[in-house]
Amino acid sequence: MGLNIVVGNDPGHGIVNALIAALAFAVMIRWFMRKTYTSLHTSLYEAQVAAAQAAQKAAVERAADRAAKAKEVAEPAPVEGGIEPASVNKEAEPVAA
Repeated sequence: MGLNIVVGNDPGHGIVNALIAALAFAVMIRWFMRKTYTSLHTSLYEAQVAAAQAAQKAAVERAADRAAKAKEVAEPAPVEGGIEPASVNKEAEPVAA
């Protein structure tokens, strides 16, 4: 506004130009801040999603490891020289006298 008065424009014209400039500045600041806030919010959301996915992946891997260890413990070691499972529960063949 001061520049308009120094240049020789009347005060009414200077006030109108200053108000238009202030409005344009406010609109641009609002746009910039909204864009900045949206970017920061998106970045935070993506970081939270990545952390959740990493935790889920680690939990799945731990569960798979526990299942593998439980399977190793549950399976008995093979007995060497024992009876074959196929011959168990079969009737004995009569022996010729």
